[in-house]
Amino acid sequence: WVDFDFKAKSSAMKIISSRDDKRFLLKYVYYWMSTLPSDLVEGDHKRHWISNYCNKKLPIPCPDDSKKSMAIQSEIVRILDIFTKLTAELTAELTAELTAREKQFKYYREKLLTFDGIETDSKYLGELATVSTGSRSANESIDGGLYPFYVGSHRIKNIDSYEFDETAIVTAKDGVGIGKFFHYVTGKYGLYKGAFRIVVNVPFLVPKFLYYCLSSNFYQFLGRKSFSYIAVPHLRKQVLEKYPVPIPYPNNPYKSMVEQSRIVDILDRFDTLTNSISEGLPREIELRQKQYEYYRDLLLNFPEN
Repeated sequence: WVDFDFKAKSSAMKIISSRDDKRFLLKYVYYWMSTLPSDLVEGDHKRHWISNYCNKKLPIPCPDDSKKSMAIQSEIVRILDIFTKLTAELTAELTAELTAREKQFKYYREKLLTFDGIETDSKYLGELATVSTGSRSANESIDGGLYPFYVGSHRIKNIDSYEFDETAIVTAKDGVGIGKFFHYVTGKYGLYKGAFRIVVNVPFLVPKFLYYCLSSNFYQFLGRKSFSYIAVPHLRKQVLEKYPVPIPYPNNPYKSMVEQSRIVDILDRFDTLTNSISEGLPREIELRQKQYEYYRDLLLNFPEN
């Protein structure tokens, strides 16, 4: 909705005014258009052809009584204007809160993993875990598949059969995502051949503690010299295995495990708040948007009478 001077590319489509502003309120048309499903487009770059919109039918309340119809349209616009503003303000506040919590999470993660005043020793990841790759092709993913399928990116796909049933850490072997993300996996899953699985094989290391260590500083550890380039960046297994893992209280395995578990518990709670789509702030933001869309659609869905 643009109510100020503007310039538009030739690819933009503009609706300038209502054909009959005594019967059809333009901002009512705007709110109704925002309810249209995404089936008007194919992919991200298809044009929104004008004919697609011209063939859509808008519900007009009380069409035989223009005065009553305009009053209803105006009231719907008034309510949605207020609701739009409130939703935008709340979303902005929640987004700012989420950004602050993410910064707080990173601060405490780095602080907890610095081990000031705590005796520590470092061991190479290759001494603590088994590193290998998957065997699946990326095109084997299936929408609605039974098992998660890790394909070497932030996105998790699905597949109908699994390769591994374990607790593991998954990261990219190839591509621009190298060192930038890690997945903590428990249970059955499929794995792309361009991704690494890291499985802890010693009793004194908590797997999720290793996950947080890698998430915190593995990318900084890498540096550009650690990549090999053919067509795309490639992380060598030998480099991954040389990552130094800090072990608190190395001479007391029980005390070390307690400290690792304490750190994991704190960071798990931060992670839930900042990343969970079922419990945390991202979920709250999503719910506010769904609430807005629900009431908007309700206002624009008229009984036949």
